[in-house]
Parts: sequence; C-alpha cells; structure tokens
Amino acid sequence: MATLTPEEFSARINRLIRTGGMMRVLAQVATETALTMDREAKMRTTGGNPLHVRTGKLRQSIKIKTEARANSVTAEVQAGGRRAYYARFHEFGEGRMPRRPFLAPAREVAISKLDQTLIDRTRAALRTVGIGA
Repeated sequence: MATLTPEEFSARINRLIRTGGMMRVLAQVATETALTMDREAKMRTTGGNPLHVRTGKLRQSIKIKTEARANSVTAEVQAGGRRAYYARFHEFGEGRMPRRPFLAPAREVAISKLDQTLIDRTRAALRTVGIGA
C-alpha cells in the first residue's frame, strides 16, 4: 500500500479539481438523480399507480434538464405545461379532487439514492488521480 504525504494528497485533489474531474462527477450525479426521478414519476403516472392513463399526455410532459456551469450544477424535473396543465391538480389536489402526487414521491426515491451515487462517482474520480484502491 502506498502512502501519500499531505502535500501529495493535496496536489492530487487539486489536479482533480483543476482538470474538471469533480465537476464531471457532480454533473453525472445530477443527471443520474434526475433520470431516477423521471423514471419514478413516469411509473407513477401509469396504470393507476396512483394515476390512470387516458391520453398519456401527463407522462409525456415529464421532462428533465441538467446544466453544468463553471461552478454549479443544476438538475430539474418538470411536468405539465400547456398540454398537461392538470399536472398541478394531481400533485397538490384542487377543490374536491384529492392529492395524487407523482413528482414528490419520485423525488424522495431519487434523493434516497443520491448519497450512494455521489460516493460511488467520487471514489471512481479519486482513483483516476491515484487516491484509493
């Protein structure tokens, strides 16, 4: 097993950051989390789980968007729009219509997997600069 001095360790971490390796990790994790939420939300709008399908417009309206900038990464999952304006009624309830959320539970599933995904991707990135086994 090789031993790194604090200076060597710091230099390797700095190289990972300088070359954009950590930003790529964050972008990968954001994309994977958004895809998980997308998949879960679409599953919840299919076949009475909790919503029944009439036209499929709600399921088709679920979209993801990820963006990596110089010092930040964002991931968004949206549903609704002009063709499926009723998405908010299902998610939050409206008048006598009960809440039948599909995005919030999908978010919870995605968040529950976030920590492990971040750990796995970070470990892989650290290995590229000679840290870890």
